[in-house]
Amino acid sequence: MVWVVIPTRRVLSDDGGGVSERDKPSSETGGRQPRGLGGDSGSEDWRRYGSANPGTAGPRARAESGLGETDEAGHPPDDQYHAYRLEGSRSGSRTAAELALAGRHRRTSNLIGVGAAVAVIAAAALAFNIQASTISPPPVASRAALRSLSSSSSTIPSATSPGPFKSTLIGQVSVTIRLPLSVTIPDRGLDPDNGIAMYLTGPTGGVAIDPGAGRLLRVFGGPAFAHGMRRAVVASTLWVSAWQDQGGQCGPSCWVQAVTYQIDLETGRILQTYRGTYLVSAGSDGIWVATGSLVLLLDSSTGATLATTPWLGTGEPRIGCEYLWSYRRDAKQVDLALLDRSSGDAIGSTTLSRDFTFGPVWADGQCWLMSGSGGASAGTTKVAWLMPGGGLYAERTFEQSLVVLDREFWVYNSDGSVERFEPSAGVPYGVKYKLDVRPQGGDPKWFFAATGTLWMLSGDDLVGFDIRTGTSAVRG
Repeated sequence: MVWVVIPTRRVLSDDGGGVSERDKPSSETGGRQPRGLGGDSGSEDWRRYGSANPGTAGPRARAESGLGETDEAGHPPDDQYHAYRLEGSRSGSRTAAELALAGRHRRTSNLIGVGAAVAVIAAAALAFNIQASTISPPPVASRAALRSLSSSSSTIPSATSPGPFKSTLIGQVSVTIRLPLSVTIPDRGLDPDNGIAMYLTGPTGGVAIDPGAGRLLRVFGGPAFAHGMRRAVVASTLWVSAWQDQGGQCGPSCWVQAVTYQIDLETGRILQTYRGTYLVSAGSDGIWVATGSLVLLLDSSTGATLATTPWLGTGEPRIGCEYLWSYRRDAKQVDLALLDRSSGDAIGSTTLSRDFTFGPVWADGQCWLMSGSGGASAGTTKVAWLMPGGGLYAERTFEQSLVVLDREFWVYNSDGSVERFEPSAGVPYGVKYKLDVRPQGGDPKWFFAATGTLWMLSGDDLVGFDIRTGTSAVRG
């Protein structure tokens, strides 16, 4: 493989202040572990809730789970889970009844706190004649609203106009880089950077980019891209895989045709070649690949096998929310199963409409599936909120264009603006950014996040905005 360093053909950049680095994990982790409210690991929090409350994850008696109130499907009201999220890390092991009581106390305290906060803000505004520009917090759904969302299907209309403290800013372009080759949008459930450089890949090669300086570091290609790249993930090394298209899914019959390469990030040298091996994804614990009748967990640095899981079905393996899943989509529906990593047996499953193509993925502290193209949906968007045991809380439909960015949902509005979106309540929140450059066709599929910043592909140009992503999430 030959690495060629070329100068940027066109760079429009200030001092790079709009694109800055954020803290990244050590290479041993292979990626960030999403964290839940209160500082708990998102996957651990999700697992613990399902273990402590088995009635939410399967057909167990309500008496065993300690949950009293349910909806018609036997699921707990959603605010019990939210109470768990908010109180769990501070309370240790607590029953659902205790958490529900804590939630009532918290809601009472919140009412008092909100009243005091409003009074302080009003006084400050009058004293200093401050214009309304404070970022509004994520909305808190009422018990009635949350219960209505726990139905099997609900349609939420477009959000109303922003409140009095809503602010709108211009999301200006901080850097533009002319790309020497075609690249694809990176997996929105993963990070396309290692804290130093951003790596983008395409059918014929890839580029390494210094996002702060807004310049190309190198261009690479060679045998790993000879058959057209279909998937690439960045951990401590770059992993690239190619296979023949089989309707967007790759089960065991597809794996035998796939080839996966491990590439050194600094030299571009191929470290390992895995023939008959399909690249599934990256997780916090390593790289997942599928070959023969097994799904393997590999060390992201050495390529050594760390764990094996028998593959018993015909579906496509997926890693999402730090779990192993089987995904199968036909002309009528999607069948999703949560698998035991040791035996490969299904320990939970659900059936959804065939619109769900992306995920499972962590976003806003929950586990979701989503309609659209690779984590972006133009126009109407469907999301499915998954339960800890692999079941389904609810399917929801929004008459808005949504995109997953840095483990958050964002809405792309018809006026060319973006803002964070809270899927539990179904409304946008925080600062609304009006973009001075719009994506092709007004489609959010051209957006992605890297180095904590919003990026967009626009023809041959890579555009970086001065819009921070991921700042509302609790980082580990």
